[in-house]
Amino acid sequence: MNNIHATLSWTLNDSHLTPSIAAEIIEKSVKPNEINTK
Repeated sequence: MNNIHATLSWTLNDSHLTPSIAAEIIEKSVKPNEINTK
């Protein structure tokens, strides 16, 4: 049971971290585009 709990907690952590990482990647990819269009 402990292994299952650990797996669930890791999955929850990943689901919280992934949006943050995606947001950072999107910001980095959008900023150069904004500079180029101006």
